Amino acid sequence: MLAREVASMKVWTDGSTTNYCVVFEDEQPSVVPCLMKVTGNVGEYYAVIHALVLARTKHDLEVEVYSDSELVVRQLTGAYTCKNPRLRQLFRIVKNLEKSFSRVSYTWVSRKENPAGLELERRLKCQ
Repeated sequence: MLAREVASMKVWTDGSTTNYCVVFEDEQPSVVPCLMKVTGNVGEYYAVIHALVLARTKHDLEVEVYSDSELVVRQLTGAYTCKNPRLRQLFRIVKNLEKSFSRVSYTWVSRKENPAGLELERRLKCQ
């Protein structure tokens, strides 16, 4: 019997103090304004949360998240502990969302390799 191929989705995320962006493979960017000014790290977590919520609606079983936030990637992979109380709340939300998938991975990429980051940069320059 052949093993069933598992649907896997690649998504790039980036967050700032005013917006966050999610780019799924072969799709247009989704940019969402933050309702209030937040720290950059909170914006990064918002982007990951948004990506996982959207991935859940696509019924993908595996999600590969790419982010240029070394802190967020290292916290979510367990390399760093999450000590900040606000980030810890967001960390727990992400970990709860992960239960919707058979596998979620997090990979750090440079800003120039991150279409979500490039989109936020482009929009900032247009303002």
